[in-house]
Amino acid sequence: MMHGSAKNQFVKSVQNTAPSHEYNCKLWRLFPWLNRIETLKEINGFGAIWVQLDPDHHVEAHQHDEEEAFIVIQGNATLTIEDNIFEIHPKDVVHIPRNAMHQLSNHSKVEPFIMIDLYWDQGSQ
Repeated sequence: MMHGSAKNQFVKSVQNTAPSHEYNCKLWRLFPWLNRIETLKEINGFGAIWVQLDPDHHVEAHQHDEEEAFIVIQGNATLTIEDNIFEIHPKDVVHIPRNAMHQLSNHSKVEPFIMIDLYWDQGSQ
């Protein structure tokens, strides 16, 4: 079993790190993993984020020049992509097309909505 610094070379834990607060969510950026994993692509070519949308919170409608995929871990949310409205649940995988207007709402009064957000941009096509 790996311990200490050897484990830190291969395992990144967000359990004891403070999140950033963006898009009305708590975000823990998983990749790129600065000073650990170096790639030939620009820093924004690919990324992965652990996202927590607290109860009774929502992400305002927005769009960006990146493709996105959401992998739902916990909770339920209402997702709007352009004029389409969906309920998403644990184990759902969602694709957000480049430049698509999208919004996310957690209507629960008690349970946070948690997902992994994968994104990639023009440089990664």
